[in-house]
Amino acid sequence: MKATTAGWISLGAAAVALYLSVFAPGESRVRATLAHARDLYDLARQNDRFRERAAGFAAARDRVRDELGLLSSTGDPSHATLAAIALLKRVGERRHVSLTAFTPSGLTETRKGASDLTITIDGRYGDLVSAVADLSRGDVLLQLSGVRIAATTLQGGVDATIQATMYDPSTLDDSEVRRLATADHE
Repeated sequence: MKATTAGWISLGAAAVALYLSVFAPGESRVRATLAHARDLYDLARQNDRFRERAAGFAAARDRVRDELGLLSSTGDPSHATLAAIALLKRVGERRHVSLTAFTPSGLTETRKGASDLTITIDGRYGDLVSAVADLSRGDVLLQLSGVRIAATTLQGGVDATIQATMYDPSTLDDSEVRRLATADHE
């Protein structure tokens, strides 16, 4: 019986030694590999977020370039005003709002090439909020400084009066264009 007991003890000790020398390090490596995989997954998600932000910046840059190209095609100041109205019309059509007033206030003495404006649009509240958000998303053409929303007599209708500054791109250097293009995206 003692030989049998000693045999079983030897077999158990060999099994424990085998587990400790072969399987335990393997489990440790598997845990380390899983932790590394989680870290890589988190890094990939972070890279995806950075890539999405970069795409947003690229879209803003392209939009600014298009607006500058449109405005710079002639040196006539009235062309900038027409381009601003065209921008408002495109946003209005996309958001189902109407441009009801566009009133330039003249040149701003403290900012060369800047002209203050008052813009009035009307429509449903949600559409107006979306349109104002579209106008304030970093376009070089218009920089919004204030919005006042008031109910109208039309059922469900509201007016938005927007204070804005329109910039003449021919008077802006590259650093001013970059500052205006990224002001709402930082």
